[in-house]
Amino acid sequence: MRKMPVKAALAGVAMLCGGACSRAAPPSPETAFVGTWQLVSLTTEWPGGRVTTPWGSSPIGHLSYGADGRMSAQLMDAGRNQADGRPFAPEFAPNVASYFGTFSIDTMRRVVRHRVAASIRAAEAGTLERLYELRGDTLVLRAAATMDSLPVTHTLVWLRGGSALADRP
Repeated sequence: MRKMPVKAALAGVAMLCGGACSRAAPPSPETAFVGTWQLVSLTTEWPGGRVTTPWGSSPIGHLSYGADGRMSAQLMDAGRNQADGRPFAPEFAPNVASYFGTFSIDTMRRVVRHRVAASIRAAEAGTLERLYELRGDTLVLRAAATMDSLPVTHTLVWLRGGSALADRP
């Protein structure tokens, strides 16, 4: 029996695979979304380009996408958080959103759809469409909305993993 050099055998396998054997397939968009995300920032862009931070400079939030197609989102102005047992000031009352349901990805339009099953606010009801950018461990979601009778765009930046209060004073 004739022995084939290891390098020649590996080269033959690589040719048969067309190079695909050594490269993993890129994850599907749904797989790339799966996991937990910490809210880093929430900004609102108004007509004319003015940008505001409606929930302050350090909003808190948690977004989860499951491999089973389920999702949940909880976010708020840090001043609205009652986890320490203290009541919040009345002006923070509306600065909270929480909902859950299912999600799907439209890669052609770069849209993630949240089909809301339950929500604490009417603003998050039905099917919500968010434009997305996914760059490594950063997820940027953009949502068209109306505030003060004007069209605005909310931009939410999320970081994969971590606690909603990680690295916060």
